[in-house]
Amino acid sequence: MLKQKLVSAEKERILINMQISVLNFMLRQVLEAMKKIQNIEDALKSNCL
Repeated sequence: MLKQKLVSAEKERILINMQISVLNFMLRQVLEAMKKIQNIEDALKSNCL
């Protein structure tokens, strides 16, 4: 019984870690895209294109 609970808790921990990793990756991608969009908007404002 205890062994099964430990295995279940470890599986849960692994899944939570995976979800956090995916979320962090997505957030980095969003921030990178926002920076690129801001750079384009800044360039348009200064007529550098």
